[in-house]
Amino acid sequence: MWFKFTDGSIYEQTTIFSQRGTFRLVSDHVLQKGPAFERPMETAIDTTRGQVTVRYTDHGKEKVLTERLELPPDVANDMLFTVLKNVQRSVVKTTVS
Repeated sequence: MWFKFTDGSIYEQTTIFSQRGTFRLVSDHVLQKGPAFERPMETAIDTTRGQVTVRYTDHGKEKVLTERLELPPDVANDMLFTVLKNVQRSVVKTTVS
């Protein structure tokens, strides 16, 4: 998904999923920069390594935060409607993280 604002700001998000029996988040990358945002920021989630990285600028200095994050296997970032369309009616209970 990509948005370009009239002031030149951009918001770009790339999310990759696998679909082998169930939807599973593989990676998520978000970039936002320009006057519409308080500060430029880039975030990346890599579920194969369990790593989250956030890059941002604070008072002119670039900061990078990297942490490990354990995500449940059914994380459905940005795919709520796709997941709901694939819920099986025959299943008594369905849960999504």
